[in-house]
Amino acid sequence: MVILWRKQQHYFRVRLSQDLFGDWVVVRSWGNLNNNLCGCKQDVVNAYPLALELVEQIRRRQLTRGYQEATSND
Repeated sequence: MVILWRKQQHYFRVRLSQDLFGDWVVVRSWGNLNNNLCGCKQDVVNAYPLALELVEQIRRRQLTRGYQEATSND
């Protein structure tokens, strides 16, 4: 699962996937489309419902910050 948000030249992306050990990995990446400033954070969660809850928390936070959900090509 990949979700992408954009606000002007800024982006924020969340990727949810399962690793080889069966844990769920939530990777957040963000940056600016006009320069090379970016960042990344990774959280490992041991249950799918907890991972979905984390993604939902991130979604609500991005919407309150003015980001709009966009389509992703990943």
